[in-house]
Amino acid sequence: GILLEGWTSQPWPAVTLDPFLVFDEPIELQCANTFGAAEYRKAQIEVFTAFFDASGTKRARVLTVAGFVSRASKWTRFEEEWKAILSPFGLTSFHMTDFVSSAGLYAQFKDRPAMRIEFFDSLLACIRRNINKGFALSFPIVDYESVNKHYALREMMGEPYPFCGTLVLSSLKTWATKKKLDYRKVLCI
Repeated sequence: GILLEGWTSQPWPAVTLDPFLVFDEPIELQCANTFGAAEYRKAQIEVFTAFFDASGTKRARVLTVAGFVSRASKWTRFEEEWKAILSPFGLTSFHMTDFVSSAGLYAQFKDRPAMRIEFFDSLLACIRRNINKGFALSFPIVDYESVNKHYALREMMGEPYPFCGTLVLSSLKTWATKKKLDYRKVLCI
């Protein structure tokens, strides 16, 4: 996961990477703990939760980073609906790679295209109902390496993964500004 610690005076945010970051508290409680209960209730706090996948391996040819922004109350509803969709199938989380390959707990979907489509459509509908905006960025690693070779990108912006995450977070900042939201009050988890 990626946790935005705060925006800097630079055009990109300061980012802390922690692939094992897990929150057990509901989103609204996290917001209240971060901003203070009274402040949280009167502010229009937006929560951006991003889940990242570097295409499965470090040798992937393309890197994609994606995430969503929504109000805390919608995230709470999202969490409830998401769990309700997964639960009847004995799932507690969703992993696209396993779903596509019908691996592990997703073997129940193998050779059952109607069930697979209905399940996946339910997940997409849950996202659409509860998310204000999605953000994604993909680029070929070979392009990153080419630019790095000529302009020392790695020394200036870091490795491909945090670099891509930073660009996605910059898109969030642009979106918030266009919506006349104070991007500094966006809690990124």
